[in-house]
Amino acid sequence: MDESIPLSQRRFDWLVIAFFIINLGFITYIVDLEQLVISDPNHFVYPIWPPAPLIDLVHAYAHQFDPLVLARTIILAEETFGPTKSPHLWVVYLDNAPWLLMPIAIITRMCLNEHPFTRVKLAEKAAIVAEV
Repeated sequence: MDESIPLSQRRFDWLVIAFFIINLGFITYIVDLEQLVISDPNHFVYPIWPPAPLIDLVHAYAHQFDPLVLARTIILAEETFGPTKSPHLWVVYLDNAPWLLMPIAIITRMCLNEHPFTRVKLAEKAAIVAEV
């Protein structure tokens, strides 16, 4: 019988947890919400939320690296090939890499291991080695 692997020993799972915490805490409630509450980033009054310094951070990033964020049509294909191409495409792809790679990593992990959260007990390993 396999034994459960404690979360403290599953390094990849900590990465997955951090990915979703960042998505929930920063991306959803700061970056995405900024785009919903500010329709025109060139003429606006700061809303109650997100806080002004974080809005300024999003806008500074957009002005410097990713102007399409200010256009409110955030799609990587548009940023790569469209009329409002990013002047710093490598930064945009680097910033978006977690959303491209993490789902692939999670799917790969789940496909390669029927029971990704368990391991063979030491006694079973010893029996297998003894048989060989």
